Amino acid sequence: MKVIKFFLMLTHLNKSISAALAVLALCLTGGTADAVQTASGTRLPARDINTLAAAGNTFPGGLWSDFTTMWVADGEDNKLYAYTLANGARDTNKEFGLNAGNASPYFLWSDETTIWVTDLVNKGIYAYTLADGTRDTGKEFAPHAENGTPRGLWSDGITMWVVDNTDNKLYAYMLANGARDTAKDIDLDVENTAPRGLCGRTVPRCG
Repeated sequence: MKVIKFFLMLTHLNKSISAALAVLALCLTGGTADAVQTASGTRLPARDINTLAAAGNTFPGGLWSDFTTMWVADGEDNKLYAYTLANGARDTNKEFGLNAGNASPYFLWSDETTIWVTDLVNKGIYAYTLADGTRDTGKEFAPHAENGTPRGLWSDGITMWVVDNTDNKLYAYMLANGARDTAKDIDLDVENTAPRGLCGRTVPRCG
């Protein structure tokens, strides 16, 4: 039986919080040591990426990595920026602009082939081919009417969960066709108000 762990964050797009415009270090290499560091909240400043401002990525939102490259959405210029995870260097060859309707990109998740991007204003789930940024409308879907403030998203490859910022709930959709899967919806704890970010890891795959 596959067990999924979810981690939700109260995050706010506040430039003053990230004055250095850095993506804080993420423990992405797996293993027990990294898991302990992540759980304890230990800072890893040597792994910060401090090149966002120089790249023009001045309103960073969601981020996703394939363990080699870090993609970061920008809420103002309709684009996904790319950085080499090992050293923070910008990788313009892996960057791409988003569809005009996806002008307020917020959170993102990828299966390493397609990358899905939520939109803060239009509230759709947009899809792009990660390799070249081509829009893939066949993999896009509109959240259910009750999921009216979609924010973070994550999938186990079968189900896509989308967190709702207003009604404290994870809505579930079938990744293959975007159909609702209410049996997999998750109601969040009453104290988990205004949820934004969402991340999950499958067990035992990630240890």
